Amino acid sequence: MTAAVLAGLVPSGGCASHNTTPDSPRINEPTVVVVAPVLNMSNSTDFDALKLSDIVAAELTTFQGVAVIPVNRVLAALVRQGRDAVLTPEDALAIADEFGADATVVTAVTAYDGYTPAVGVVMQWYWRRRVIATEFDPVAASRLASESTPGPEAVAHGPAVQVQRYYNGTDGALQGEIREYGAKRDGALSPYGWRRYVVSQELFVRYCIWDSIRTMLSQGACRRSVGGNPG
Repeated sequence: MTAAVLAGLVPSGGCASHNTTPDSPRINEPTVVVVAPVLNMSNSTDFDALKLSDIVAAELTTFQGVAVIPVNRVLAALVRQGRDAVLTPEDALAIADEFGADATVVTAVTAYDGYTPAVGVVMQWYWRRRVIATEFDPVAASRLASESTPGPEAVAHGPAVQVQRYYNGTDGALQGEIREYGAKRDGALSPYGWRRYVVSQELFVRYCIWDSIRTMLSQGACRRSVGGNPG
C-alpha cells in the first residue's frame, strides 16, 4: 500500500489515524489495517464486543504508520458477505481484499471480569496475500505461552504474529506498567492519576488492548522495515 493511496483514504473517511503514544513501536511504511469484530470466547456477557472492536481500531491508530478502516464499514462488508465475524484465516484475507487493505487484525477476549478487573486477550496479525491453511482458533490460541510469536512454519500457515496475555488489574507488576503508561499518556488529567486506568474498567480494557497491539507491532513480522514486504 503506497503513501499516496493511504493519503487518499484519510480525507474520505476510508481510514482513521491519530497521534502516536510515547515510546510506541512504529511501522515506517504506511499500512492500512482491517479490524475484525472482536470475538467473545469468554464466559462473560458483561461487555460489548462491538464497542471493544472500536477500541481496538482507535488504539491501533495511536501507532505511527498505521491507518484503520472504520469498523462500521467492516461490519457492513461482512453482512454483505453473509457473515458477522472473521472466524478463519481465509475470512481474514477476504476482508482485507474487500478493502484493498494490507492486513487484518483478529482479536478475541478469552476472559473478562469487570470487578477485579481482569481481561484475557488474544490478538493475531494477518498479512494480505499470505497462503494460509489453518483456522483461527482463539480457544487453542489462549493456551499458548504469553506474548509468543510463531516460528517460521507457523508464520507460513497462520498469522504472521500472535500475542496472548491475561491482564489482572490487582497484579503489582501490571500496575507498574499501567503507571508508566498513564503518566505518559494523560495520567495528570484526572485526580486518580494513573490509577484511573485501574478504577475505570473501560480505561483498563483500553490499556490492555493498547499493550497487546504494542507487543504485536514490536514483533518483526508486523513491521515491513524489519520483515520485508510480505505481499
